[in-house]
Amino acid sequence: MRDALTATDAILDIELPAAPIESGLTVTFTVISVFILLGILSWLSLRRYNSFRSKARRRLRQLRRTVKNSDETNRTIEQASADARETAFHLARLFCVGVGINGITRSTALPAYLHQHQERWQRFTNDLSTARYACKSTQPPNLDSLFNETLFWLKHWP
Repeated sequence: MRDALTATDAILDIELPAAPIESGLTVTFTVISVFILLGILSWLSLRRYNSFRSKARRRLRQLRRTVKNSDETNRTIEQASADARETAFHLARLFCVGVGINGITRSTALPAYLHQHQERWQRFTNDLSTARYACKSTQPPNLDSLFNETLFWLKHWP
């Protein structure tokens, strides 16, 4: 019995090791890591904001507001048609700059990634070509659908 007490007494006499000294390196490392992460995220968001595609979307929204705010009541059909042709040319240019191609015609190839939208692409290029090259005396095209289609292709183009 005496041996059992000495073993228990020996276990109770064990002292725990001292706690490690708290250094400022972990706090400094954490703060530096957070600043690096914020810097990378800021750089990525600024890069996306300044991309050609984002600029084209912003200009597209601005052009849409300009067209909607134009006074439709005091214009003749010829003036409306000329304005619609000019807007169609602006839409085509915005799209080309936004996706990085030289021009858009009916023969412009659709990327392989988007072949499921082949009919929509053909309709868009036909409508855009018709709006750009129609004679002045015809009825102006539906610009709202052209705006929507241009925005769709800007979003989905690879």
